[in-house]
Amino acid sequence: MPSASSSLLMQNERKMKKLFILLLLTATKLASLQAQVGVWGFAGANISNVHFPDSAGIDEKYESNFSAGFSFRKTGEGRISYLADLAFAPKGYSYSISVPFEQKVRFRYFYLDLAPQLQYRLTNVLSISAGPYGSLKLKERINAGDGWKKPLSLVGEFRDDTDFGFIASARAGFGQFTFALSYLHGLQNLSDINFTDENGVPIGKVYERNRAVQLTLGYRFWQS
Repeated sequence: MPSASSSLLMQNERKMKKLFILLLLTATKLASLQAQVGVWGFAGANISNVHFPDSAGIDEKYESNFSAGFSFRKTGEGRISYLADLAFAPKGYSYSISVPFEQKVRFRYFYLDLAPQLQYRLTNVLSISAGPYGSLKLKERINAGDGWKKPLSLVGEFRDDTDFGFIASARAGFGQFTFALSYLHGLQNLSDINFTDENGVPIGKVYERNRAVQLTLGYRFWQS
C-alpha cells in the first residue's frame, strides 16, 4: 500500500505534468502567430462565487481576490482579432453557519486559467470577445475562523483538479493600456462531496460550478 506522502507526491507530479502541457500548448499557439502579435501583462480584481443548486440550501457569498497574467493577441481580418489569456486567478466563496457558534467559512481555490477568445472591435477604443476557458487547480485552502489551512486529510480536497467553461469580455484600449471587464461561467461540476446542513443533517451530494467577474488593467509591453 502506498503511503500518504507518496500518494501526495504522485498527485503533485500529475499536476505539474498537466501544468507543463498547458504551458506547452500555449507556447505552440503563440509560435504559430507570426505577424501583428501583441503581448500584454495585466492585473486587477477578481470577484468570485459558486453556483449551488437551490436544493442545497446554501447561502453562498462572494469572495474578492486578485487576478494577474498575460494576454497574447493577433490582428485578424477587418475587425476580428484572436487572443489568448493566461492568468493566475484565485476563486472561492463563503457561507455562514450558526452551529455550534456563529462563524463564516471561506473557501479559496488557486487556478491557472487559459482562455482563447475571438475578439470583435466595435470602435477604435471598444471591443468585445468570447470563448472557452480551461483551468488547472494548483491548490485549495479553507478558513473556518482559524486562518487559511489545507483541507483536513480525512476529507481530502473538495474540488477536481480541472475546470472549464466560457468567458465573455469587454475591453477599452487607450494607447498601450487596456481596461477589461470579464465574466467567467463555469460549466463543470467541481465536487460531488456529501454535505450536511448546519445541524448535521445530510443534504446529499452538492454539485458546484465557478462564477467570477474580473476587472483588470493591462499594459502592452511588446508588439511585432
